Amino acid sequence: MKFGGTSLKDSDRIQNAAQLVSERKNQHPVVVTSAMSGVTSKLIETAEAALEKNKTIVSENLAWLHKVHFTTAKTPEVQKEITRLFQKLEEHFTGVEMLGELTPRTLDIICSFGERLSSWLMLETLQSLGLSAERFDSREFVRTNNQFGSAEISWDFTCPQIKKTLGPALKKGIVPVITGYIAATEDGQTTTLGRGGSDYSASLCGVCLDATEIQIWTDVDGMMTADPRVIKNAKPLSQISFQEAAELAYFGAKVLHPKTIQPAIDAEIPVKILNTQNPTASGTTIIKDSPQTKNSIKAIAFKKGISVINICSSRMLGPYGFLSKIFNTFAEHQVSVDTVATSEVSISATVEDDSFTDELIHDLEQFARAKVIPNQTILCVVGNGLKDDYRVEQKVFDTLAKNNIATELISKGASQINLTFIIPTKAAEKTVQCLHDTFFN
Repeated sequence: MKFGGTSLKDSDRIQNAAQLVSERKNQHPVVVTSAMSGVTSKLIETAEAALEKNKTIVSENLAWLHKVHFTTAKTPEVQKEITRLFQKLEEHFTGVEMLGELTPRTLDIICSFGERLSSWLMLETLQSLGLSAERFDSREFVRTNNQFGSAEISWDFTCPQIKKTLGPALKKGIVPVITGYIAATEDGQTTTLGRGGSDYSASLCGVCLDATEIQIWTDVDGMMTADPRVIKNAKPLSQISFQEAAELAYFGAKVLHPKTIQPAIDAEIPVKILNTQNPTASGTTIIKDSPQTKNSIKAIAFKKGISVINICSSRMLGPYGFLSKIFNTFAEHQVSVDTVATSEVSISATVEDDSFTDELIHDLEQFARAKVIPNQTILCVVGNGLKDDYRVEQKVFDTLAKNNIATELISKGASQINLTFIIPTKAAEKTVQCLHDTFFN
């Protein structure tokens, strides 16, 4: 059972989360905590303020962080632990200020405090409900490389250690409370697992402990047919395949990150998205293969802040190796490409606005003409039925034509469960609404 930041926002939410754990004590729950809502962002903001030697912001932010945690704690023992952790945290900010340096390694140490603090609060709340609970720092058994900010798991070390550390506790009827998101290198340096890291921690523990289910407790009723902030009549999905969930997550559905469910995909363990504020809702169950439904489309996702790079050269005609030159150039500049379409003499590729530079364009123009079209949005229609139902594509493009919406690029994924196209950002929300009306209303 992994609880996100909004589920641990304050003492009432933590109490609510602990009650959900207590109700499932016969199922031998393992609890994974995120930082309290807003805490990780505040830690990063404070680190950057320390780098700029802005003592006022550092002091104000530290006071806010301390108050949020200290006033939530109920027992003197946990309050003492929180005070001890804040003394250490303050030392790190002082170090950043004195050295005038904020390395990814230091930032990972600073970010780790969110989960280290919230896990103590969850522990004492579970114990107050009469549960036998024990806190575990995941840095003791989750091993990674030193790619700070988004570290890669060493499975060969981690899985046996998880079993060795948590297995005996579970056999004794203890509820383990684990710090999500954080890990450590072989020589003990703190790392973090990147976006969705606490979900990844839960998935990792679930797989290594042969869990029957991995539950991601958040503040929504599950995955939806579209972003409910944009589409007011979006509907929850009761069931979705791993592949569909990964496609939706990659293209903007922020309920979970695709990397986080990969271990569960491999182990075929169901992942359930549930709402702490509405625990009776059935939520969304993510399984290996979802059954065919009447509606071929499961959901519509979109990602703004995209640019299209059109790369054109007559030298593409015939010679092999031209495509590799282009993608090597992207790789050299560490720019990830989302969508690609090719013709005889041109390639269109999409990248995130903030990922490419003038230097990338300069290097591409050494062997081709490159034109950038900014302010675009990737829109992705996802569903297992797409591969068998040609009428879906017809309905999509009929809807676009009817509403005078032009596309910049079209791609049907190799997985055959998504139809992706690029549209101007100014038309994004209108397009999502029109397609949602077509398929779900």
